[in-house]
Amino acid sequence: MKVPAADARSQLVVQVDAAQLKVLEDDRWASSLADEIRSALIAGVSREAGTAGPGAPANGEDVPVYQIAVEVQRFESWPRSHVLVDVVWNVRRSDGAGAVTCRSVLSEPVSDGYQAIVEGHRRAITIVAAQIAEVVRGLAASTADNPARHAAASRKSAPGALSCPDVAQLTDAGFVARQAASKLFPRAVG
Repeated sequence: MKVPAADARSQLVVQVDAAQLKVLEDDRWASSLADEIRSALIAGVSREAGTAGPGAPANGEDVPVYQIAVEVQRFESWPRSHVLVDVVWNVRRSDGAGAVTCRSVLSEPVSDGYQAIVEGHRRAITIVAAQIAEVVRGLAASTADNPARHAAASRKSAPGALSCPDVAQLTDAGFVARQAASKLFPRAVG
């Protein structure tokens, strides 16, 4: 999990303008931003994909393991306007049966107050988790349907290759309301 250096802290960071940030010393995440995002993604992907989280027992079955790498390119908080989350992520099966790299750029409107910023980021990260889960399910289905097809899943140009989820499918009001209610991410204190 990588986050921009300016945001790699427990304090909330807000945009003053395009060139200036303000660190809010009294308004903090419950832990570091990277830890908050990691926890939210693990919980969201596990729930949405129907998989066990890290360290869960495999019940003796031959269960595929998915490795997910996430790099947050931008994590912006614009008070009384919007939050913006720009994330590049990769999902791959540890057995080499497939890999997909995608980019999610989400902007969520926010009202006044720092709790509104937290809620906006929660909605955005919930959608990213759902996108990642969709790819996990796709990788599982593509290799379960035809194990010989697993090599195609890692090449975007191959017929039947997996593609990145369409964010429009995951942003309807009902989906966002159901997922935001789970309160997976993040927790602010202060």
